[in-house]
Amino acid sequence: METPGSQSSLHRANLERVVRAVRLAGSLTQAEIARTTGLSAATVSNIVRELKDGGTVEVTPPRRAAAGRAASR
Repeated sequence: METPGSQSSLHRANLERVVRAVRLAGSLTQAEIARTTGLSAATVSNIVRELKDGGTVEVTPPRRAAAGRAASR
Protein backbone atom coordinates (compact mmCIF):
# COMPACT_ATOMS: atom_id res chain seq x y z
CA MET A 1 0.00 0.00 0.00
CA GLU A 2 1.32 3.42 -0.96
CA THR A 3 1.51 6.19 1.58
CA PRO A 4 -0.12 9.42 0.35
CA GLY A 5 2.58 11.96 -0.47
CA SER A 6 5.30 9.32 -0.84
CA GLN A 7 7.65 9.17 -3.81
CA SER A 8 5.91 6.02 -5.07
CA SER A 9 2.45 7.61 -4.94
CA LEU A 10 3.76 10.73 -6.72
CA HIS A 11 5.36 8.54 -9.40
CA ARG A 12 2.12 6.60 -9.89
CA ALA A 13 0.11 9.84 -10.15
CA ASN A 14 2.54 11.25 -12.74
CA LEU A 15 2.48 8.00 -14.70
CA GLU A 16 -1.31 8.10 -14.75
CA ARG A 17 -1.24 11.73 -15.96
CA VAL A 18 0.98 10.75 -18.90
CA VAL A 19 -1.14 7.72 -19.82
CA ARG A 20 -4.35 9.78 -19.59
CA ALA A 21 -2.89 12.52 -21.83
CA VAL A 22 -1.88 10.00 -24.49
CA ARG A 23 -5.22 8.21 -24.35
CA LEU A 24 -7.14 11.46 -24.77
CA ALA A 25 -5.00 12.99 -27.49
CA GLY A 26 -3.53 9.99 -29.28
CA SER A 27 -0.06 10.51 -30.67
CA LEU A 28 1.90 13.17 -28.78
CA THR A 29 5.52 14.21 -28.62
CA GLN A 30 7.19 14.21 -25.24
CA ALA A 31 7.22 18.02 -25.33
CA GLU A 32 3.45 18.01 -25.96
CA ILE A 33 2.97 15.57 -23.07
CA ALA A 34 5.00 17.87 -20.80
CA ARG A 35 2.91 20.91 -21.79
CA THR A 36 -0.37 19.00 -21.43
CA THR A 37 0.42 17.47 -18.04
CA GLY A 38 2.52 20.26 -16.55
CA LEU A 39 5.30 17.78 -15.80
CA SER A 40 8.95 18.53 -16.50
CA ALA A 41 10.56 17.24 -19.69
CA ALA A 42 12.87 15.01 -17.63
CA THR A 43 9.94 13.47 -15.74
CA VAL A 44 8.05 12.83 -18.98
CA SER A 45 11.15 11.30 -20.58
CA ASN A 46 11.62 8.89 -17.67
CA ILE A 47 7.95 7.92 -17.60
CA VAL A 48 7.77 7.41 -21.38
CA ARG A 49 10.88 5.21 -21.21
CA GLU A 50 9.28 3.17 -18.42
CA LEU A 51 5.99 2.83 -20.32
CA LYS A 52 7.84 1.89 -23.52
CA ASP A 53 9.94 -0.74 -21.73
CA GLY A 54 6.75 -2.17 -20.22
CA GLY A 55 5.01 -2.29 -23.60
CA THR A 56 2.34 0.22 -22.63
CA VAL A 57 3.25 2.81 -25.28
CA GLU A 58 4.98 2.68 -28.63
CA VAL A 59 7.52 5.33 -29.53
CA THR A 60 7.84 6.06 -33.23
CA PRO A 61 11.05 7.32 -34.81
CA PRO A 62 11.39 11.07 -35.15
CA ARG A 63 10.54 12.88 -38.35
CA ARG A 64 13.23 15.16 -39.62
CA ALA A 65 12.33 18.78 -39.06
CA ALA A 66 13.73 21.66 -41.06
CA ALA A 67 15.70 22.88 -38.05
CA GLY A 68 16.23 21.92 -34.45
CA ARG A 69 15.88 18.62 -32.69
CA ALA A 70 13.48 16.02 -34.11
CA ALA A 71 10.59 14.98 -31.87
CA SER A 72 9.66 11.34 -31.21
CA ARG A 73 6.00 10.42 -30.95
